[in-house]
Amino acid sequence: DMNLFYQKYILQLFLLFMLQQFCYSNKKHVISLNFRNYDGTNLWIYPGDTVLIEPGLRECLRLYNIHGDSLNNVVFINDGGVVEISSLSSYLGLTIHDCTYFKLTGTGSKDIEYGIRISKTIIGTSGVSLNGTSSNYEIDHLDICNTGFAGFFVNQSPDCNNIFTRNNFVISNISFHDNYIHNTMGEGFYVGHSFYTGYTVYCDSVKTLLYPPEIHGIKLYNNLIDSVGLDGIQVGCATKNCEIFNNKILHYGVKNESFQQSGIQISAGTGGKCYNNLIMNGTGSGINVFGIGGNRIFNNIIINSGYAIVDTM
Repeated sequence: DMNLFYQKYILQLFLLFMLQQFCYSNKKHVISLNFRNYDGTNLWIYPGDTVLIEPGLRECLRLYNIHGDSLNNVVFINDGGVVEISSLSSYLGLTIHDCTYFKLTGTGSKDIEYGIRISKTIIGTSGVSLNGTSSNYEIDHLDICNTGFAGFFVNQSPDCNNIFTRNNFVISNISFHDNYIHNTMGEGFYVGHSFYTGYTVYCDSVKTLLYPPEIHGIKLYNNLIDSVGLDGIQVGCATKNCEIFNNKILHYGVKNESFQQSGIQISAGTGGKCYNNLIMNGTGSGINVFGIGGNRIFNNIIINSGYAIVDTM
């Protein structure tokens, strides 16, 4: 009868799922030096798998369409030596597009603190960019320097297709820790869209106000940021569960550009905790706050700021 048929069908699906987990989980994959684009669509990468990045010098690397799940991240890790990206002509640097539930870490060698290094990008290009539907990830132990824009750039603008507008997409549960960002032309961290109250685009030649996605859950901690052109850390649109703590920010805003020279900028739409940070020797405010309210700022040490220690707008 039909009930027996459905029971057998469900059992077959379950057995297929278990076989898939047994055959494919916790496997290792390799991104060799000749790869510029690593598309997970047809590579049989499963939650819990490890992707080893071959050490050595490459111009750029783009990771896309790779997904873990809420129980098991896909782990990207340097395979022993230092993975170095030095981009002399590409606008990519290290770009992560449409990837979810992953961890990117430079801890692949116990003798090397930062096993993944972005040593140069051209003008206008950030060291590490995360865009598209990328969400639910952790990034640690990267060395990023000499970038043409920000060290980390996490920003997906809304578009006329409404894929990334506020009601349709949320960036959830992201974490950056134990990274070293220095000598950047832009921010150390540029996380979240700057226009929480709306971003104007033209859709079919009609001027349209769209709202960028929110960030629900972000932790920025134990990062060393030194000699950055603009803000040390800038976080926008982080409306829930934002924590910025235990960071050391030195020589921020070296370009001395007005309104973009804070040690930490809590931008529009952001509310959360900012604590236990050391902020020294900058051209602007130690901490600049114009978030959504409810921010708790405490136990920060601010030395030799350019003007206000904490500035609320």
